[in-house]
Amino acid sequence: MTERLGELALPVLVTSGRYDEMSEAVVSPLVAGIRGAEWVRFENSAHFPPVEEPDRYRDVLTTFLDCVEANPA
Repeated sequence: MTERLGELALPVLVTSGRYDEMSEAVVSPLVAGIRGAEWVRFENSAHFPPVEEPDRYRDVLTTFLDCVEANPA
């Protein structure tokens, strides 16, 4: 499942929740396989941080997108 992740040539933000079914053991290889991927774990969320921590999620996403726009490939 992860063998082609290195082919991605775009900014990637990976998010997960502390109580997510997508545990660190699952997410970590995905992030490691994507060059330059950024991973943010939401400490008070399960699988849907946009609903469970909307303010923090919005801040994380805005910061990520601002960085992408400021540093085009």
